[in-house]
Amino acid sequence: MSASPTAPTSAPTVVPARTAPPPPDFDRLAAIARELRIDVLRMLEKAASGHPGGSLGMADIYTTLWFGGWLEVDPQRPDWPERDRFVLSNGHICPILYTILARKGYFPREDLWTLRKLGSPLQGHPDFHHTKGVDCCTGSLGNGVSVALGMALGGRVQGQRFRVWAGSSDGEAQEGQLWEMATAAAHHKADNLTVIVDWNNIQIDGFNTDVMWVRDLKAKWEAFGWHAQVIDGHDLRAIDGAFRAAYAVRGQPQVILAKTVLGTPVSFMLNKPKWHGQTVVVFTSGPRTVIGRWDAIVGDQLEMRDVAVHDSGRDDEPQAAWVARLKQFGIPVQHGSFALGAAEVTRVVRLRDA
Repeated sequence: MSASPTAPTSAPTVVPARTAPPPPDFDRLAAIARELRIDVLRMLEKAASGHPGGSLGMADIYTTLWFGGWLEVDPQRPDWPERDRFVLSNGHICPILYTILARKGYFPREDLWTLRKLGSPLQGHPDFHHTKGVDCCTGSLGNGVSVALGMALGGRVQGQRFRVWAGSSDGEAQEGQLWEMATAAAHHKADNLTVIVDWNNIQIDGFNTDVMWVRDLKAKWEAFGWHAQVIDGHDLRAIDGAFRAAYAVRGQPQVILAKTVLGTPVSFMLNKPKWHGQTVVVFTSGPRTVIGRWDAIVGDQLEMRDVAVHDSGRDDEPQAAWVARLKQFGIPVQHGSFALGAAEVTRVVRLRDA
């Protein structure tokens, strides 16, 4: 019987690591995440296509990453050689990335409303040829994480201290190429690579457990030689703590498996596979926002289902009149934080009144 294989003993090239940032202001991060989610919904409504579910579900993770001090980047120098890299391997949730890049100053916020339009710099999947702040073209699952590993190894060879972060998903874990990357990363001790997995058990065709169950991802990644953590992907403090733990790891790539709920916090989207890639409609009047989806459009009339209303809490007369008009059409208005409450609304609402 042959001896069991042993891990290679060669040590990786020593490159000075970045230091972790100070603790962030979690209230500020929560406010930013809320604003990013609203922009995601607005841009998808204007595009009339796209992927809201994962974009909303990963907002807390990526808000913490980009605005919590974890990425060293310079929007004025998007090709700065020493910048940290971010690769969104499940590129279809690029709306959340685009809203982040706009807020960071890579391009004007108004560009968000051109999503998926002919000639727009913001395509349905990230393209670094046209969008500042995008480090890699992605969309074909399995490809982005592989490029991210190449970036990490290249940086180490060049003696650079930048870190590479890659966004992935449990759906992408069905791709064999991802596990080839995982094998190579562990073999080469790529400790400047951190992969964040959106573990929401949903993909375009349904629930992951029904389509092709990936089972215990933590055990899988650990078996491939990675440092693995499982966290609540909507707990900002847990997210920040996981980033700190990853930073402390030496000699291993790290994976953070984020348990998220698709569509968070829009109540009628929560954990529903149809919202992986179904468009939304957004009406805005002052600080109030109504979101839903079209069921049918006939002439100047439309039928709305799945309606939720955001209310800032102000009660001045113009807003009160607007709320009264919504109630006239049977649309429920619920006060509080973004998109609380939901109802099946099948009444006809005239476009000119909405």
